[in-house]
Amino acid sequence: MFSLLSGEKMDNFFDSDYHVHTNYSYCGSPQMTVEKIAILMKEREIKCVVITDHSPHFYFEPDEAWGYQYLRDSGMFKNVRGKGNKKVEKYLKK
Repeated sequence: MFSLLSGEKMDNFFDSDYHVHTNYSYCGSPQMTVEKIAILMKEREIKCVVITDHSPHFYFEPDEAWGYQYLRDSGMFKNVRGKGNKKVEKYLKK
């Protein structure tokens, strides 16, 4: 397996990274844009990358996203749904 972020080849059989976060996820590196991922793939001869961004991060601030309160209180989405949906639309256009 290959780690796109570290650039280290972990096993010489695979040329893919199946768990990459962009800068849209709070746990992702701020400089890890979709464009940056494409550049790194080409530079490091990676054939496949799976972007695994977290959807709550489109709707909530970091403390709320990591607190998972929205799992217990689905009403939290009512106040942020419009703003979050706009972020998702922008993300999907990339």
